[in-house]
Amino acid sequence: MSTLNKIKVISFDMDSTLCDFNAVMIKALTSTINEIAKQNPKAASKLTVQKLISIRNEVEKKVGPGVSHEEIRKTAFREALESVQVFDETFVEQIYSHYMKERFSNIVLYPDVVSVLEQLRHKYRLGVVTNGNSYPEKMGLGEYFDFALFSQDIGIRKPDPRIFYEALKLASCTSEELLHVGDSERDDVKGAFNAGVSSVLLNRTGKTVDSNSDYVVSSMFELAEMLL
Repeated sequence: MSTLNKIKVISFDMDSTLCDFNAVMIKALTSTINEIAKQNPKAASKLTVQKLISIRNEVEKKVGPGVSHEEIRKTAFREALESVQVFDETFVEQIYSHYMKERFSNIVLYPDVVSVLEQLRHKYRLGVVTNGNSYPEKMGLGEYFDFALFSQDIGIRKPDPRIFYEALKLASCTSEELLHVGDSERDDVKGAFNAGVSSVLLNRTGKTVDSNSDYVVSSMFELAEMLL
């Protein structure tokens, strides 16, 4: 029996696998800077999308694991505003709320996602294993998944194999019965391998990649051809 014939459950990464997170984030940050400009044009003129991204990444390095993406983002906005001499906690809350609304109201799903999930769910149980905070229900995908596991909820991030062990418990399956699909060689492929789980690298770039994954596909359509 081939490895694929044993598969009963498929877990997916979310950001950059099922949705174009970078496009969503850039659009939301641009809108947030415009929101800042409505009340403080001078402060907004000193902020750029890249600066907001850099500050957010530095905050994540400082706080370490166990802090939610939401708290990291709010802290990053606080530090960004302070860097342009704005010290107003009410304004921080307002800007954070604006960003989060934009973040989840402008989801950009890849065009192959919904139709393939619809096909797969009739044969497999589907789940989410992600380091991000793209919740399926906020992306209009809640109906397709039987379980969702977020690293920030359990304090374990891919590629730590323990997050996949938790997924196996939630899915009530063995490591041989789970297939993980993601876009990151380090987080998804290595993490799955360390847990004894087969993996698919979803490489949407079209560039040739050297991967240790069990399978490499360029689209969800190709994944469906392989599994159905």
